Amino acid sequence: MYAGTGALKTDFTRTGRRTIAGALQDGVNSVTRYYLNNFSDGIRQDSFDLLVGNFTPDKRDESPFTFQQQHSFLNVMLEAALATLAVVSVSLSMRQELPVATRVRDGVIATFTLFAVTGYLIVKKGKFRSIGRRYVCKPAFSSSGYIRRKTA
Repeated sequence: MYAGTGALKTDFTRTGRRTIAGALQDGVNSVTRYYLNNFSDGIRQDSFDLLVGNFTPDKRDESPFTFQQQHSFLNVMLEAALATLAVVSVSLSMRQELPVATRVRDGVIATFTLFAVTGYLIVKKGKFRSIGRRYVCKPAFSSSGYIRRKTA
């Protein structure tokens, strides 16, 4: 197991040839690994640091979690905006009084708008204003300098 997913190219290892189903499963595993490693493994690294003794809590030190807590309001607002846009997209394509072609067209336009807005937020705002860095789940102890590296 690597990051909570199975091995890649298992169909090639078993049968000696690649299959479409195996390639699709590798894609799912790769996306799952990316998500787990970037958005949810920071807490796991912190627990390892506590377990092996790399970090010892001290009441005199400031909490290493204060930086991550400062950005939670921005994250909630951004997620609420994207969720609202998704609900509007679905509701536009679900109106029963319109013909099917119009509903499909409205749904495609709304979905494209949702992807465009999300892409803009990730690429432009994430690159220039560091919104993307706020979503990444970094280990609080090692990334904030709380773990001092031992020098020989």
